[in-house]
Order: sequence, then structure tokens, then C-alpha cells
Amino acid sequence: MIDVREPHEYRIASIPGAKLIPLGEFPKHVGEFNPDADIVIHCRSGMRSAKACSILRQAGFQNVRKLGGWDPGLER
Repeated sequence: MIDVREPHEYRIASIPGAKLIPLGEFPKHVGEFNPDADIVIHCRSGMRSAKACSILRQAGFQNVRKLGGWDPGLER
């Protein structure tokens, strides 16, 4: 699980085991992820996690989901 919120948001509340990678830094980390892994991304409202999912899908990742909320990647 990847948390794409900002560090100050993460300090207020976080999901145990989630790795913090703020959305602004996210594209620099794409090469660190296993393309065969199931990847779950979350944020506060769903907009940042949708953007992170889109970044991964454009990089060829197939098993990407956001935690709850609207997912534009599923509207195809």
C-alpha cells in the first residue's frame, strides 16, 4: 500500500504498513515498484491516488487499485 499524501497529513493519521510517497515525488519512484505486484494507493479524498494510479498504468502496471472512491481508470 502506498500513501500519496503529504508528510504532515501522514503524521496526523496513517495506515500501518503504508509507504509514504507524496504525489509530487511519485513519478521518480515508479521504477522501484514490482510491475507484477498488486499495488494499492490511497490519499485523503481519492484525487491524488487516482493520479498515482494513472501514472502507474501509463507505465504498464496492470494490478493497480486505489483504496475506495472513484477510479477513472475503471471507466473504460
